[in-house]
Amino acid sequence: MKVRFEPALPDLSYTIQAPLLVDLEGAGCFWAESWSLEHVTRPISVPRLSGEATITIPFQGFGITLQARLAYDPDIDGFRFSAIGQRESEVLANFYRQLATGRAMTMDRMILAMDAPVEKISMEQTPKEVAAETRRALPRPTRVLTAVAIYALFAFFAYKPVVLPIYQALSVGPASAETQKN
Repeated sequence: MKVRFEPALPDLSYTIQAPLLVDLEGAGCFWAESWSLEHVTRPISVPRLSGEATITIPFQGFGITLQARLAYDPDIDGFRFSAIGQRESEVLANFYRQLATGRAMTMDRMILAMDAPVEKISMEQTPKEVAAETRRALPRPTRVLTAVAIYALFAFFAYKPVVLPIYQALSVGPASAETQKN
């Protein structure tokens, strides 16, 4: 008896029995009865062609359409995904995982899978960011003195129209109250 040990891989690609509508260029539309993340089985009536394909996933009454390139593989007598975009691959993998595990997928989770960002964000700094980092700030005492000077100017200009009438109203009020008592 020969025993073969393999590491546990969480992303094994088993063929699942679920409908998948495939519109293959030159072959027309057909329902794939079984498929995996690597290939789509070929029905007997479909010719052995390769080309661009539109794949539609039937999901809760809606059709989620993906673009891919399928290549015929005679070893499996089916079509392998030869070119599929990152977003399309993520949506297909998400749908596949839910079917393979027997869990129901919610509309929110499918929308999140479709809305995943595709473009990778550059982690390098732009020249504008580099210039902003190298720019020196004023020394702290200079900034404090500037803030104090600005507040002093506001107080100076606000004294006559705002503070003085309030002060006079307060000083007149209590004085007139004392004279009325006597």
